[in-house]
Amino acid sequence: MPRILREPIVHFGLLAIALFVYFQAVAEPEPEAIDDGVIEVSIADATLLVEQYTQAWRRPPTREELDGLIQTLIREEVLVREAQVLGLERGDAVIRNRLRQKMQFLTDSAAQALSPEPAVLQAHLEANADLFEQPGTLAFDQVFLGENPTAQAVDVALSALQGGADPLSLGQASMLPPQVPASAPVQIDGGFGRGFAAALSSLPQGEWGGPVRSGFGIHLIRVTEAEPPRLPDLAEVEDKVLFDWRRQQASALSEAQVKALLTAYAVETPSEDELNALVAQ
Repeated sequence: MPRILREPIVHFGLLAIALFVYFQAVAEPEPEAIDDGVIEVSIADATLLVEQYTQAWRRPPTREELDGLIQTLIREEVLVREAQVLGLERGDAVIRNRLRQKMQFLTDSAAQALSPEPAVLQAHLEANADLFEQPGTLAFDQVFLGENPTAQAVDVALSALQGGADPLSLGQASMLPPQVPASAPVQIDGGFGRGFAAALSSLPQGEWGGPVRSGFGIHLIRVTEAEPPRLPDLAEVEDKVLFDWRRQQASALSEAQVKALLTAYAVETPSEDELNALVAQ
């Protein structure tokens, strides 16, 4: 297969063209300049009304209820047609946004239908490691020395701990746990204050060190366990990787779709001088 045919942008372009053809095929024909004055409620319209009513009320409508639904549809149609005659849809941000959403839905649906090979997802996982990386964990012992202990008090306590003193015999009582099991940085920061886990990452494992400041005061720390961040295997996060891959494809496909559709239009914008004068006001 030629290399060019394997390029993702080619796939996006082909999908964009397919979407454009599909949209043209299923879109309702543009209303003629002169309304023929006929409002037709087809059997397909009536069937849809029955299905919608049954789904909402868990039973089919009676004949009288169906007549009422048809009259509501007719009333809606006549109001919409007259609004279009008056041009009320033009310049309406709500209507424009709704139409844009419908076009985007076509693109998103195409992206959701894509089923990539495992190798594609593996490459996406590795290329976006920051999105899927599992944080490391730290376990540690801590001795709380108070909010603002003197440098001498810190040195004395640290020397005692390094000499084998019982950690529970030193420091001040607090609600903080003397031993923290293996926890993610966000959990540690949640208990001790933002940035505390990052400060522990530079301490040697198995030795008392510090001082380290938390949101409460000064601590001496012994890191007992440290697991670095890791990129999980694809099998562990395949659903998340597939979701993010499809999201990226939808974004790329949307751009390709717009470029393909724009080829049918001549785009005119204000001149550079006009724009510069506008922002200079």
